[in-house]
Amino acid sequence: MNRQEQETLLHRISKRLMLNSDFTDDLGLEHGKSGVIIFFYNYFRFTGLSVYEDFADELLDEMQNCIKNCNSDFRKSICGIGLCFEYLIHNRFIEAENEVMEELDTYITKRVDIKNKGMDNGLTGAVYYAISRSFADNCSLEKEFIANLHKQLFGLQENDPEINFLKEQLSRIMINSKTFEYPDLLHILLKNVTCTEHSLYGLPVYSLENGLTGTGLKIIRDITNNG
Repeated sequence: MNRQEQETLLHRISKRLMLNSDFTDDLGLEHGKSGVIIFFYNYFRFTGLSVYEDFADELLDEMQNCIKNCNSDFRKSICGIGLCFEYLIHNRFIEAENEVMEELDTYITKRVDIKNKGMDNGLTGAVYYAISRSFADNCSLEKEFIANLHKQLFGLQENDPEINFLKEQLSRIMINSKTFEYPDLLHILLKNVTCTEHSLYGLPVYSLENGLTGTGLKIIRDITNNG
């Protein structure tokens, strides 16, 4: 696709995401509203049109209300939501709110299921969150929690490049090394996304891996990186 075709596709994706954002209760990163929020903040920066920032702000306010009210949907996607906030703060889309981030630290410490590998409420998401939060002055994750993540991660026997990266970064945090890397969340989540299809109607709406959200973010990244 040339740039004009990419931008036309992006506009169509934004319209469908706006129309469909109320039709999911999933607040997670991989298949829910966290990914949509990240898309619209990026699309605002890409276009300069405040309507997209306003829409992202509305979705983010909804998510914050879920956190304050301990909404069950929030608890099911705790790591994905935490990573969403970390991404937005790190990339200067929003200002850091210490109270919100400390609440997320507490919820993730108590509620994440590190016996599964999922991104939204499992070991992988918790480790990415712990690495990201370790850069923040107000990180309140307990050392015992990070040690448990470290133990669980090193219990995995598979030789996977992503898992090996996480093991290395978490090990550096455990010894208080300052050489660990801030993870590029979108690169991780979009690495398998392709943008060759002009038709959007067969794609899941919210998925980062194979849906509209991921396709839109991948196009923005490709255009931005290629100038």
